[in-house]
Amino acid sequence: MTSMASHEIISDVEDSSTIRLPVVKHGNESKEILTFTLENTNVSIANALRRVLLADIKTVVFDTDNETINIYKNTTRFHNEILKQRLGCIPVHIKDIDNIENLIIELNVHNESDSIQYVTSKDFTIKDIVTDKPLTIEQTKSIFPPNKMTQEYVLFARLRPKISNDIIGETINLKVKLKTATAKQDGMYNVVSTCAFGNTEDKVEQHNQWQSISEGLESNGLNDDRIEYERKNWYTLQAKRYFIKDSFDFKVESVGVYKNVELINMGCDNIIRRLDKIKEKCDNEQLKLDKKSTAMENAVDVILQGEDYTIGKVIEFVLHEQYYKKDRELSYVGFIKKHPHDDYSIIRIAFSEEGDTQLSDVNVYSMVKFACEVGIKLFANIKEYF
Repeated sequence: MTSMASHEIISDVEDSSTIRLPVVKHGNESKEILTFTLENTNVSIANALRRVLLADIKTVVFDTDNETINIYKNTTRFHNEILKQRLGCIPVHIKDIDNIENLIIELNVHNESDSIQYVTSKDFTIKDIVTDKPLTIEQTKSIFPPNKMTQEYVLFARLRPKISNDIIGETINLKVKLKTATAKQDGMYNVVSTCAFGNTEDKVEQHNQWQSISEGLESNGLNDDRIEYERKNWYTLQAKRYFIKDSFDFKVESVGVYKNVELINMGCDNIIRRLDKIKEKCDNEQLKLDKKSTAMENAVDVILQGEDYTIGKVIEFVLHEQYYKKDRELSYVGFIKKHPHDDYSIIRIAFSEEGDTQLSDVNVYSMVKFACEVGIKLFANIKEYF
């Protein structure tokens, strides 16, 4: 198999006229909810940003594995596993992940009152095992802050009071360490409470369509109240059919550990880092290529180990735009993850018999590398707006 000329595949990202750079408009943050419009880009790019914010942002959490949490005494109504799960759901407001292994969280509360006692995140004490000293109240409050609106802390457990000399008040006593984790490992480690996007509605086209429908309703003799009812009904659902192509309205709301803008930057950095890793594998020809799993002629499966739709669909999009639609070097581009439990995904590409490029490892690596370079540029461009 011959290798293609360098100008056919190893295209300059700056000169790529097929892939347009995304544009961010109408950015606004109100009531701690960030909204913006991502224009001039494919749904694969928008969805990659959404997916990475939902599942791939590292955050500091309670390490509730059996080896790293010690529950010395628990006489509450909850058994240990429930308490561990509730503990894992509490946000830990630490952005600097260095040396978190030196911190240990302690909780030791005994109800000596005559009423139910509520154990909250305010009752946590944090100890630095290097200095063997606890953090100050202000430092602890910054890590487990109260709700900004209610000024209440996160409820962890309830301790019932002493009933008699034989039935004493309930107690909870535990120690737990910290670690970093992502929501992909467990949903309780999420960093966003809201992260969604939808097509940007074309208000002009919606108005024009409704005007046409409204005229028909008037000609049928419907009164104004009935027409207004139909208008509201139409705009609730049918109007959503009219949208601006390649434009998406985003809504992002953090759980509070990171600011919304920080999350966007972290999400872009995460995708860029993963694309750069695949690009490096292409340079070293370490990306696994499988030519035996398909009966399609001149086809090869590119195995993306440890990656899923987030990265796979970005690479697929660039390959499709550049080498299928523009250069006509490929006759097929497709992404698949056969099973959700698989730790790999597949991009299948087939070389066109009409093109000048033939199937070879060098050409496949060059194409995937170019796709990664374009993807890096796209997300770097999004990041610049924040």
